[in-house]
Amino acid sequence: MLDMLDINYINELLQEGKSVKDIRTILQIGEKSFQKQIRKMNYKYNQKIRRYEPIGEVLDNPMTNYSSNNNKPVKNENRADFLTIKEKDTIQFLDENIDLIKQLLNNYKATTSHNNSDIVINLINDKKLNPKPKSVRINEYVWRDWLKFTKDLPFSKADLISQALVEFMERHKSTHNDKKDL
Repeated sequence: MLDMLDINYINELLQEGKSVKDIRTILQIGEKSFQKQIRKMNYKYNQKIRRYEPIGEVLDNPMTNYSSNNNKPVKNENRADFLTIKEKDTIQFLDENIDLIKQLLNNYKATTSHNNSDIVINLINDKKLNPKPKSVRINEYVWRDWLKFTKDLPFSKADLISQALVEFMERHKSTHNDKKDL
């Protein structure tokens, strides 16, 4: 069993267009072993840029390098891609706050537009307004259509229903007030 993989070599292969599966075949290593070694070196695959990137502290140990000529491991004593302290701090900060960052991005995307369509939703932040559970009767077919419509939206059903009711009331306020005055 090999100690570690050469992440630089793997990233070069990825940049050449090889898939991770192709690389495992070239290196003659199984999927679980490959993933375990990548995790052990504190790297994670970034699909957007098709590279393995460090997460947290990168191991400084000599690594095993796979030569593309003979697929045999060769010791590589030098590591050129050490991270600066600022880069390590940034990565650590991002790692510690990734869930919050994802939530903020999802909320931003959700309140601006959805899937390049014309749906623009400015949700009511009713968390502070003491939301109450309510039961209502609704037409079964309308409810099925609603579930299909909202399936891929990144909002809670309660937020969407609250917003729909507010928009309905605003749209029909003048009509309702006119009838009330009669």
